Amino acid sequence: MIDISKYRALSADIWDVEETKPHELTIVLGNDANVNSIIKKVNFIATSDLQNKEVLSIIFAYDNGRTIDI
Repeated sequence: MIDISKYRALSADIWDVEETKPHELTIVLGNDANVNSIIKKVNFIATSDLQNKEVLSIIFAYDNGRTIDI
């Protein structure tokens, strides 16, 4: 289980975080979010949390459902 509260607390622009599958998160951002800054913060936490070397898949999307290409 992934501790999603860490990800939610990163920015007010993060509207929702869901564990959609084991080792997969979907992070929903507001339309005017600073995407690059949030991605850097999320990647930092994700790499810090990988204690057992599992790969974490992260999907970023806007609140209108549009997926953000990274």
